[in-house]
Amino acid sequence: MVLREEDEAFLVDYAIALCDCEAIDDAEALLREAIDRRWSVKLVVGYGMLGRGNATAQLAAAEGWLAKHGDDPYLLLTLGRLAKRCQQNGKARDYLERSIRLMPTPDAYQELGELLQSLHELTYAGQCFHAGLRLLVGKPQEKQGAMLPASESMQQLEGPANQTPAPATAG
Repeated sequence: MVLREEDEAFLVDYAIALCDCEAIDDAEALLREAIDRRWSVKLVVGYGMLGRGNATAQLAAAEGWLAKHGDDPYLLLTLGRLAKRCQQNGKARDYLERSIRLMPTPDAYQELGELLQSLHELTYAGQCFHAGLRLLVGKPQEKQGAMLPASESMQQLEGPANQTPAPATAG
């Protein structure tokens, strides 16, 4: 069976409906098997959007796709979402930052911003939310702040060496 693009959208919608009916394992298997048959961005993103089920098993399955598709920003976004669900924060951050370096998207910035917010890295989280919003409304990307990997961004925020930033406060 050859999957067409409209079939892919249907499969994702069907998998989400299966999740809504508590058939989470069936939904995961449906998308995983479809991805194994034919690589598709829609299916990969849908796989990361299931939001329920055995996140550890889902992450392991998706990491299996890295060997062939390690430079796919949508796979990295999905891996970041799954690692975030597994509370593997370092891995989630790495996957999301790699996704953004390859192709910045509002979704990747949102996921990274939420992760950073949960880690109390509020300045960098705010930069991610800002960059994602700029992309969403069609504004040009900035070449600073959240566009940089976290380590470079923090160095930029800290300024000269030996200067510590002011503590972030929740407002």
